[in-house]
Amino acid sequence: MILYANKSRLERPRFRGKNLVYLLRRNIKIIKPSDKLDSKKIGLFKIKRNIRDINFEFKLSLIIRIYPIFHILLLESAYPNILKELTPELDPGI
Repeated sequence: MILYANKSRLERPRFRGKNLVYLLRRNIKIIKPSDKLDSKKIGLFKIKRNIRDINFEFKLSLIIRIYPIFHILLLESAYPNILKELTPELDPGI
């Protein structure tokens, strides 16, 4: 029976410490005039620690006043190439 039940299940993503992830804004209330026009993901956060492979603690800034532990379903991985897009490239000719 396990074989048939596991056919339709997806493998969960593997996050480790110091990975960058996006936080989905599903259960977080933000004061904006319209949810439809607001962003669906909240910035890049570093994972501080892993709690039983299901929950993760983030390193949040002091401005964000929410509890720093989130379930894996609320996370979306930021691929390594996103770091290259965020860091400005310096022109070696200058």
